[in-house]
Amino acid sequence: SRKLVAAYKSVGKLQEAQALFEAELKKTPHHPSPHYALGLIAQAQQNDASARSHFRTSIELGTSISDAYSQLCMSSHRLKQLDSATTYMKAQADSLSKNALAHYGLGFAYHLQGKAKEAIEEQEKALRLDDELLASYQVKGRMLFAVSQIQEAAATFRAGSEIARTKNNALYLGKFLGSWGAMYVGLSKFDSAIVLLSEASEQSSLAAELIDEG
Repeated sequence: SRKLVAAYKSVGKLQEAQALFEAELKKTPHHPSPHYALGLIAQAQQNDASARSHFRTSIELGTSISDAYSQLCMSSHRLKQLDSATTYMKAQADSLSKNALAHYGLGFAYHLQGKAKEAIEEQEKALRLDDELLASYQVKGRMLFAVSQIQEAAATFRAGSEIARTKNNALYLGKFLGSWGAMYVGLSKFDSAIVLLSEASEQSSLAAELIDEG
């Protein structure tokens, strides 16, 4: 869904994309994917209230897309309703304690609130349930760096990048290497930063090419 929405957006045809996914929603009203796609489209149209509603419905229909959780938080943040989103994510995590994505979502909300300790704890819960959840490695690594746990942050970015490389996930590999490299820039470790950021750029370009082809 994300690739398709990005492709339509790149050629200025979001309305056509919206019509496509609205038609898909009518065919499969209980499937989470059309709601996720419509949420992305609403965000691109700067309609965060509609986007938040679609992302929430996608979550409640059992989406397996971690980005639905983070984008719900982002839309709520822009609407100055992050506290409400955090309460919602906490309810999800409490009621679905064995759902890695629910803990990821709560951890992401804490991340936006600047609550590093709580964000790290929730991402660790998520990773105990799903040790290949790439989004959790990314948030955990950033939060560890935020509280100056440099070695732990580097180990987290390394672990995430290894999984992303194994999965041929250029998008996340670029994210991990970019965050890792940016961390080293902040620490004035420029030689290491250059190596990481160079590959991050390559992987991000590859991810963009894959989106264009998709």
